[in-house]
Amino acid sequence: MTSLGEILRGMTERLPSAPGQKLSDENLQALLAHEEKQRHRRKCPLCSGNDPRALCTNDPEYRQKIKYRAAGVPFPARMTFDAFKIVRGTEKAIVEAKLMADSPQSWLTLLGMYGTGKSHLAMAAVYTRLQAGHFAWFITSGKLLDRWRSWFDRKDEQFDFSERFERDCNAPYLVVVDDLGSERGTEWATERLTMFLDHRYGRNLPTVITTNYPKEVLAERSGGRIADRVFDRRTGMVKVVYMDCSSYRTGKG
Repeated sequence: MTSLGEILRGMTERLPSAPGQKLSDENLQALLAHEEKQRHRRKCPLCSGNDPRALCTNDPEYRQKIKYRAAGVPFPARMTFDAFKIVRGTEKAIVEAKLMADSPQSWLTLLGMYGTGKSHLAMAAVYTRLQAGHFAWFITSGKLLDRWRSWFDRKDEQFDFSERFERDCNAPYLVVVDDLGSERGTEWATERLTMFLDHRYGRNLPTVITTNYPKEVLAERSGGRIADRVFDRRTGMVKVVYMDCSSYRTGKG
């Protein structure tokens, strides 16, 4: 985003340098264009506010906002690797998250109590992929189920739920499923979540899972097949990292 200082310097450069001197046609057009942009930003209900969800084609950050929204992450980027405070118990997690961000492959499971930074690291991996010119996707398990329910309930005969669902399953880019185990789904929803994760596991598609629950508890909440995939420590397909530290928010474990 252009700073106020840069704008003022640009306007100074376009203004006449001596009394009576006229602006060149090029500088006049540039100055008029700048004034029009400023007028738009003052009047446009989208551009005049600070709501990061506000999107306007005249907003200079429009494309980046669209990209971040599609990826499921807030704009501007705050949950980055640089912003992550490393404490004892998080060292391995940040290393593995950075490796996944640089070269997404296989699965990474981040396990830990509330507030230990699991979501922060997973989101940081997504931001890193986006900033490198690639796509990635961050979504909580609950919102993922809501997404599929809304598709399934559509009455539009032209809308193919199976095709959309299969597209999610086969996404070749990095996918983060955050807060797995927090969802409260019907038998249908749990079955779809199992199919989704089982499909990505079977095809070794890059996936990051964050969860507060160890294998036995996750099996009770989300199903044994899901827990078996998420905590697969034997095949080498899944790296499971336990973030053993206190909550950043409360300072308690």
